[in-house]
Amino acid sequence: MPPDKPKGGAPLHLAHRPNDSAASPTATITTPIIAHGRIVRARSGSWLLVVDRCPFCRRKHTHGAPAGPETREERRVSHCAGTARPYRVIVSGGAA
Repeated sequence: MPPDKPKGGAPLHLAHRPNDSAASPTATITTPIIAHGRIVRARSGSWLLVVDRCPFCRRKHTHGAPAGPETREERRVSHCAGTARPYRVIVSGGAA
């Protein structure tokens, strides 16, 4: 009877999977999660980073954006999923 997995390797049913992002050995829990956001001016005059679709809960979230319209990328922590998880926000478009 053949072994369930080759010596030192993945289980046989996974050994020949296509190399997509879900099966890639480089896709780990440390791979950055990326969301897209936009910069808007709040009524108070401060700048906000709006993430229209959170990568964890799929809802809209708002963060502070101290650099204002010059913001291109920010690292944030989600609190919506019950635990703080880091993610990167790439800013698209100009400030509104």
